[in-house]
Amino acid sequence: MVSIFIHAPKPYRVNKVMEMYGDTHEEGAKSIARSDASRAAYYENISGKAWGDSRNYSLCIDSSIGVEAAAELICCYVKNIK
Repeated sequence: MVSIFIHAPKPYRVNKVMEMYGDTHEEGAKSIARSDASRAAYYENISGKAWGDSRNYSLCIDSSIGVEAAAELICCYVKNIK
């Protein structure tokens, strides 16, 4: 099994939410906080581990490098697992 945690700096994430949904900066930040809280609660409930703790994942990627670069990293990682 390969577990991958994809993350990005908060300013980058807020800007993406603003672009995608037309939210204000404040709305975007609130939306991200709500989403992160839900994801963390779900992950911690099913795994008993802390969401976002890099020790719990095979690979962690900062998605601010771009979709194509992130996908390439994931593919290279999976192809090279021995």
